[in-house]
Amino acid sequence: MHNHYVGRFAPSPSGQLHFGSLVTAVASYLDAKSHNGKWLLRMEDIDEPRCIKGVDKDILTTLEAHGLYWDGDVIYQSQQHARYQAVLDDLLTQQKAYFCTCTRKQIKAMGGVYNGHCRTEPVHSNTQDCAVRLKVDTQLEAFDDVLMGKVMPSNSSSDLIAEDVVLKRRDGLFSYNLVVILDDVFQQVNHVI
Repeated sequence: MHNHYVGRFAPSPSGQLHFGSLVTAVASYLDAKSHNGKWLLRMEDIDEPRCIKGVDKDILTTLEAHGLYWDGDVIYQSQQHARYQAVLDDLLTQQKAYFCTCTRKQIKAMGGVYNGHCRTEPVHSNTQDCAVRLKVDTQLEAFDDVLMGKVMPSNSSSDLIAEDVVLKRRDGLFSYNLVVILDDVFQQVNHVI
């Protein structure tokens, strides 16, 4: 990856752009431009049933009305399914992800945190009605935060850290956990405000 500043703003077209989102857009835009960087725009419309038709155009118009002009084309997550599925298939082939049949009710009975049941008891039935989870086997790493400096997360601070996250939901929708990372890598985003 290059060292040139690449920032982004990624609203969800599930409602009009509210004041807090506009403040975030302005902050990320100004930070990118003050570093002579690129400011990209991505529509996080991956949860299509929650998106409202035409709101994406309203968001673009609002940003332009406030003098916020993005670099390059707007990326729509809803148009990236083939790329997401290719990565998911690769993770499954490499056995870095697995199918999971556990329901929310079952996870609640586990204490509210998924315990890896389907990781240790693999699903051998029809995988159509399954979620896909990522095997989380790595330790948390330190990272640099613009305001807080070096952040050293504790690997024992929460059970949520070790939970195998859902990459594709049972209903067939890709999860935010997967697509936001893939899109940031694809767009070479290296600064998020």
